Amino acid sequence: MAPMAPKAEGQEVQAEGDEVELVTPPKKAARTVRRRPLTTMDVDVTVLYEARRLNLEAAFMSACADTDLKVRKASDAQILLQRLQEDLAKP
Repeated sequence: MAPMAPKAEGQEVQAEGDEVELVTPPKKAARTVRRRPLTTMDVDVTVLYEARRLNLEAAFMSACADTDLKVRKASDAQILLQRLQEDLAKP
């Protein structure tokens, strides 16, 4: 191993012949999350028929797409339909 040169003021000590190159991996681009469009096949059947009977199918499907509720479950779909009916009943 080679002896190190004395350190002068304002200079860093480096060993001769040891060139160090830092390599950082490039950052990966963020992936966009693609959500599959919601269809009538994804909604509980009985609640969907109830929405059709009340002429609220379009509004119901739009609300289903915008919510975080799992409308495949009957209870969640029923809650969403009730909220929609309440919102439309308000003057």
